[in-house]
Amino acid sequence: MEQNEKKGVNSLIKFLLIGDMLQEVELSDGSKAPLTGPAAKFSRTPTKIRNGAPSIGADNFRVFKSFGLSLEEMKKLKEDGVI
Repeated sequence: MEQNEKKGVNSLIKFLLIGDMLQEVELSDGSKAPLTGPAAKFSRTPTKIRNGAPSIGADNFRVFKSFGLSLEEMKKLKEDGVI
């Protein structure tokens, strides 16, 4: 990448950060990553990402329970390698 291209990329990154288009968010593993912020911008009500995405499987119990599965059925599925 040439020097002028690097300057352009750096300028774009600064623009995205200053415009709050990219917001640094803490992920479930403790690391931080820039995520695309809310598209709508309001002068009196700032918008922001409140939470990073949950880790894979973090909501399994709640979802399977909503399907009507019992705890014993979930344990059996886990033992069988289904979930």
